[in-house]
Amino acid sequence: MATAPRVLASEWHIPATAKAYPGSARQVAEAYLRDEAASLGLGDVELTFRNDLALRSFTTIRLEQSYAGLPVLGGAAAVRVGADGKVRVVVLDVARNLSVALSPVLTEFDARTRARQWHGAPQSATANAKLAILPDEGTSGRLVWTVTVPSRFGARQVLVDAMDGRIVLDRSLDKHVLGRVYQISSVNTPTPVDTDLQDLVTSTPQLLNGWGGQLAVTNYVSGGSTNGNYIGSQTLVPNSGSDFLYDPPVDPLDKTDAFAQVGLYYHLTRMRNFFADTYSLDMSAPKWRVVAIANLLDDGAYVDNAFFSQPGSAGAPYADWNLVAVGQGTQFDFADDSDVFLHEFTHYINYNAHGFSQGPFETGPWGINPFPGGIDEGSADYYACTVNGDPLLGEASLAKLGAERDLTDTHKVCPDDVYGEGHMDGEIISSLSWTLRTDFGAATGDQLVWGALSLLTPGGALGDYGLALVQSAKDLKDQGDLTAADVTTVQDAVAQRQLDDCGHELELSPSKSRVTNIAGLEELSAYMGGDCDTFKGYGVSLHSFFHFFAQPAATDGGIRFKAELATMGGGDLSWGIYARRDQHVTFATSGQMPLPTVKDFDYKVTGFTGTTGELVIDANSTPAFDPTASYHIVIVHQNCPMVTATLHVEAAPSGVGGAGGSGGAGGEGGTAPVTPPRDDVVVDNGCGCRIGATDANGQSTGAGAWALLAALVPLGAVSRRRRRCAK
Repeated sequence: MATAPRVLASEWHIPATAKAYPGSARQVAEAYLRDEAASLGLGDVELTFRNDLALRSFTTIRLEQSYAGLPVLGGAAAVRVGADGKVRVVVLDVARNLSVALSPVLTEFDARTRARQWHGAPQSATANAKLAILPDEGTSGRLVWTVTVPSRFGARQVLVDAMDGRIVLDRSLDKHVLGRVYQISSVNTPTPVDTDLQDLVTSTPQLLNGWGGQLAVTNYVSGGSTNGNYIGSQTLVPNSGSDFLYDPPVDPLDKTDAFAQVGLYYHLTRMRNFFADTYSLDMSAPKWRVVAIANLLDDGAYVDNAFFSQPGSAGAPYADWNLVAVGQGTQFDFADDSDVFLHEFTHYINYNAHGFSQGPFETGPWGINPFPGGIDEGSADYYACTVNGDPLLGEASLAKLGAERDLTDTHKVCPDDVYGEGHMDGEIISSLSWTLRTDFGAATGDQLVWGALSLLTPGGALGDYGLALVQSAKDLKDQGDLTAADVTTVQDAVAQRQLDDCGHELELSPSKSRVTNIAGLEELSAYMGGDCDTFKGYGVSLHSFFHFFAQPAATDGGIRFKAELATMGGGDLSWGIYARRDQHVTFATSGQMPLPTVKDFDYKVTGFTGTTGELVIDANSTPAFDPTASYHIVIVHQNCPMVTATLHVEAAPSGVGGAGGSGGAGGEGGTAPVTPPRDDVVVDNGCGCRIGATDANGQSTGAGAWALLAALVPLGAVSRRRRRCAK
């Protein structure tokens, strides 16, 4: 059995021998996993069938991990099966050696109350709570309540420890973009056309319900992040016989615009039909129900945004439905660009069909993991553009802000152009996907993207998307859709974007330095209503999203890691380097703060306040340098500004370093301390979407990463002021 490099979080297993199994694709996958349980390390892992996804003659069986009947958060597997009954690839992202007490001390009512209080939501707000198992690095797991509560621009998921009531994790469930709608948009197709509204459910009076009861289009009535869930109502009826022939509103700020509601129904149905026809996707199960709210306001205030949210954001009778919400903006209605609907609908597809992304970021042993969110955003851009047949995203919406996304722009590569913000990082994914569409045509390009998404798991990195594209290309070759030369074309395209070397951990060598962008606290603190020093006082720290490793030569007497930081603007620096031998530095969310903190390391050097620093490991270090070991580092910091870091490694003669490092406040091994939370913290969720700043050349500076971090760190705000998304 061949296995992909360990630097990727997802485990990729290619069967060494092809054994055919009888039965359906699901039966084949389950039989294979039983036979190979030992070699795959699945002896104590419970996997249950989630769904199956077609890729030409192949079927990808997706499974979810459970423990004693409870879901294991982030635990997933994907098994691709050929029509010949042979397994092509197994992708695993599972927690092993779980041992969790299953009787909660905290009641469901108390968990809901705790989550509402954490976000300042009213007691009347809907809060769905379910028990689950949270894997924690170095532990046997913990029992948590997963509580979905309303917040600005949709729902948030709060994980509450079921034993002691601590907030373990808080994350957004929303995906955001700006937009509008006509047949395509008010720019691409400025003259409205009359067209069939397919799959309406007949009723008296006729309402905008469709898909056998799976879709309801409503108009905003009330609610929001302060006063509870978003409430929509259905009052729109035909205005011309049995037809909905409403003209665009005279006032672009019309809060009851009927034209927006009709367009919303049309485009969501168009996108649903694309996925059903192209991939034979069955969306009839209750989990696929979706309510759309046009002319969305937030507690009566204009909303310059659109978003998809998992169940929990809409009020009754749609509390357990998916939500697509399109804001009535301060300048125009965001229902004027179908790129918006097609993008948001792809988030809905990714969540319900693939499940590889739970929001803008994941957390796990690597710390903060924004990469699944980047793939989610990039694939949403791709599908919006491929269905509309146009590589420019947002001509009628983002273009008004000077921020449209061009999928033919292929200059971004990993890791140099990765910032940790989904829309920005997603440009690597979307433009690579569009390149393949250009090379092979829309039909094959769409299949390659779908095949790749169906293999992804929640703990993956951007490089997993590259691996999944290549695997899908090989599978399509074996059934005659592609040639061996075509597979090479896919591999070359992946390599050109450097996604063939874009796991969670990147290799360093004396001849190979690396560049990474690291988000800081300065803009986050301003965004949340405080200052950088205040956030430092709360103990908030961040880390480089990428980790790094090096393998010394056998003759080396030591190893020296160097980092050079270039700030994006002014501001204080405070940072250090953590290192571990033979394994990556791990993070855990088991501390007092709902943010991953360093857990396992062997060396650290801290206290850097300048732009350069180094860590040396030699014979005097504890543990002493061993040339046969590999060494792994990550930067942990409380820097005020965002920085670009260049990392180097070189051999160091024995006797240069100290006890674990040199150049900072001293190196040492052990377990990182945890800063307890402040009781006087006032929570301000901020906005769910921001547009990245640009430099003089029009290139992104990475400032948009603060949308992620504002959602990531809900503590430390010093005022209750609410902020609109940056335009």
